[in-house]
Amino acid sequence: YSYRKIEKSLDDYINSSYGISQGCEYSKFLAGIDSTGDYMSKSAVNQAKENLHKFQLVGFLENMESFEEKFQQIFGRRLSVGFLNQKTKSEKSDIEEFLAEFSHKIEKICEPDMEIYNYALESFG
Repeated sequence: YSYRKIEKSLDDYINSSYGISQGCEYSKFLAGIDSTGDYMSKSAVNQAKENLHKFQLVGFLENMESFEEKFQQIFGRRLSVGFLNQKTKSEKSDIEEFLAEFSHKIEKICEPDMEIYNYALESFG
């Protein structure tokens, strides 16, 4: 898997159509193909929530130990999840600074994904 380097400033990125489209990744992956291409719509979000119930297991990064245990119970195999892309203290500080300045805009962009995530947490967490 390769990551794309974004050549824009953070402000330009979160205001770009691509940046805004990143706020509905769960909806894109979980809702299925939408003929309108509107993955931020209420119907796409609701379809994504409904489709979560088709999975045997839903887990959360915040509670990997529980996910690994449930995985072993269901599938009879141990799962070992590696940790990649860990941030240094300096990088974490940069992120906190960025979030302080742009958090309201990011929250608005990510509303569809946050609704799906919170639903998943309530239903499966």
